[in-house]
Amino acid sequence: MADEVIHEVVQKIGVLSVSPTNWTKELRIVSWNGRNPRYDLREWAPGDRTLSRGITLSLAELQALRELIDEDDFPLLSEEEMLMVETES
Repeated sequence: MADEVIHEVVQKIGVLSVSPTNWTKELRIVSWNGRNPRYDLREWAPGDRTLSRGITLSLAELQALRELIDEDDFPLLSEEEMLMVETES
């Protein structure tokens, strides 16, 4: 049996999207198992009772991601292109 993972939401930064089942994909600052807080991107069920797998980022990693997104040649896919990619997999 796996050890219980304890999380503390330090700050809710923002909601990126809401699914048809009302799960929200959010960027938050979360402390996991009493460790230093990190930026956290994942889906949360209504009431925050259940959460999906996600990713955590240090400040340096978040800044690197932001720099990548801000680059002029960052590949932006249209909604139509995203649907095509989803149906191919």
